Amino acid sequence: MSRLVTPLLWLIVLAAALAALLFHRYGQTPAGGYARGAWGLVFAVTLALVLCVFVAIQGLIHRRLRTRWAGSGASCPPAEGPDWPGFRASCGGLGLVLVLLACYHLAVGFDVHPPGRRAAAILLMGALGGCGAALLVLADRRWSANLADVGMAQLCLAACCGAVAVLPSEPVALERRYPLIFNAILIALAVMTWLWCWLGRVWRQQLDGGTAWTTAGRMIEPAGRVSFFSGLTALVVAWLMAVWPRLPAVSTMDHSLGRIAAGVAGHLLLLWALLWSARRTRRLFFTSLALLAVASLLAFVYARTAPLATRTL
Repeated sequence: MSRLVTPLLWLIVLAAALAALLFHRYGQTPAGGYARGAWGLVFAVTLALVLCVFVAIQGLIHRRLRTRWAGSGASCPPAEGPDWPGFRASCGGLGLVLVLLACYHLAVGFDVHPPGRRAAAILLMGALGGCGAALLVLADRRWSANLADVGMAQLCLAACCGAVAVLPSEPVALERRYPLIFNAILIALAVMTWLWCWLGRVWRQQLDGGTAWTTAGRMIEPAGRVSFFSGLTALVVAWLMAVWPRLPAVSTMDHSLGRIAAGVAGHLLLLWALLWSARRTRRLFFTSLALLAVASLLAFVYARTAPLATRTL
């Protein structure tokens, strides 16, 4: 019977994918324009819900087995959960699919109709947060560095979705809206870079003579990796925001005083997170990222202030 659980999981996921494809690829907005349909959002939310339900069911079965063991007087406790062949690997693969869907929605600026940009960002934030927590629970039941990496990556993307969700509704045009989205993602990733590095330092108290004896102790190395890749991704987004007005297909200069202040603040937050991480971990790659962040800040200031200087002349 346990061998049927993983095929059942994939059958439900396949049904969710087929149901999501029934949504129109593009939908007409109230203003008369067209926006991307909600098929990707529906699939992402359904995927996260299915994964969380299966992980919760496994946890309930494990709790029931432990209750029976406590009353039976047996000497050996039950395993961390029922042995469902292929289940953990399938959860990791589905988590990666959800990561790709989240990156897609962030790349298109949540231009989804229905339900709209802000609601789509909130829904995807909840899906990523729930799925990331479920994968970390699986990693806690029986340690897997891969599940921990994917779960923490999903939490980073959930923070990005939450940052995008609080952006103002204006401007509507994606060409002018993208710099705001880049700025929000930059701030979220900078915070997550600091957070995972700080947690890695806190979890060192779970080491016994340098050996991890708890899940928190085993999370130190994955937390360091995710912190580095979060900072690296934030740096890529920062450079993209810096050169955005200089791209040939972009007509807006994005050089208002508020935008310059927000962009500089995002860069300074990233620089602080990288320098803090470099000081705490003594790792050279954080220092290298900090230097590249300084170069991105200078490029951002030049790209925004050059039009103002030309106008003054």
